[in-house]
Amino acid sequence: MLSAGAALPTVDFWAFEVKINKWKRALFQAMQSKVFAARTVVVLPPDRERVLLANLAKFRNMKVGVMTFDASRQECRVLLAPPRTGGTSRFHYLFTLAQVLKAIDGPWHLRRPRPHGP
Repeated sequence: MLSAGAALPTVDFWAFEVKINKWKRALFQAMQSKVFAARTVVVLPPDRERVLLANLAKFRNMKVGVMTFDASRQECRVLLAPPRTGGTSRFHYLFTLAQVLKAIDGPWHLRRPRPHGP
């Protein structure tokens, strides 16, 4: 358990909510991701750009970035850069950090013992 004043590693998590057409659902989920993510971005296909631009003020007010991604061309376009807001929950941030570290290092029961000494 960490004490309240414990120093945390500095990791900026980005959350990308990728949808085919439901921008409102993506915005809702992006707001949920803000508990652990320093930046959140909604990503939709280029054919949804008009509706995204029409609602850009909503994304700006919620401090959520907006991008389009064309899978066939492998092109990404930033319509609104995501501001750094930081995670709003220390618990969720630590949980996410632990999950990422676990995924990188692998399950503890599959690790080979590390040799001791020189």
